Amino acid sequence: MGNNWHICSPNIANAAATLGLLKSAAFADIVGTMAAGDIVESSSNSNGEYVKLADGTMLCWALDRALRFTNTNNLSLGWGFPAPFIQKPLVLPTLDLTNFYGKFYTNPIQAYQRTVGLKDVLVGIAGSGFVEADASACPISMFALGKYK
Repeated sequence: MGNNWHICSPNIANAAATLGLLKSAAFADIVGTMAAGDIVESSSNSNGEYVKLADGTMLCWALDRALRFTNTNNLSLGWGFPAPFIQKPLVLPTLDLTNFYGKFYTNPIQAYQRTVGLKDVLVGIAGSGFVEADASACPISMFALGKYK
């Protein structure tokens, strides 16, 4: 292979000079802030986590949040997105029924999202026969997909 050993060198400047065809774009940051012109921004706060893509797409999620007792037919939670959208996102709630399976084996339930906004959404479970103790037994996770710019 001759003197080309430096192509595998961890020194990016040497590799770029040797490979010339790649130019500086081949060594651009992939994760960072959008203001810096990078491809992806990601962060988290008390409302969950989010990832922003350069094309304006944003993914938000929050895992294993406690529901509150609304009434005997609903357990719900108001989820504020970790970052705002510019148009209504697709919201997908999911349930962890590990500690809830026996109660709803014969009583069907359905996860829902209502009043989807740019900054928040109401998520929950619709069914029947809920009691206050049920709210802490069935955590809910949420995923939202939409545009931030």
